[in-house]
Amino acid sequence: MGVIRERPSQRLHHRIAAPLKARIDGRPVRTLDWSLGGLRIADLDPTPAAGDRLTLDVSVPFQGFDIAFEAETEVVRATPGGEAALRFVDLGE
Repeated sequence: MGVIRERPSQRLHHRIAAPLKARIDGRPVRTLDWSLGGLRIADLDPTPAAGDRLTLDVSVPFQGFDIAFEAETEVVRATPGGEAALRFVDLGE
């Protein structure tokens, strides 16, 4: 019997496509995927630059409730089309 070796994943966290609502300055943004390390969002206008800090109001639907919290993020990368990858800087308690 042979052993099959797979390349290790370089991701620190598993990405989730479950619903996640986010707002920046009261405006809703579309979340594409997220993990414990950060998230990828779309429909940003204007598109932020890498290194910018954004405060998000986040809401996770869970069994009929919305778990809401504020999260400080940093832009890791952004595209001219208004999509950005953000990492969580401070999630708080």
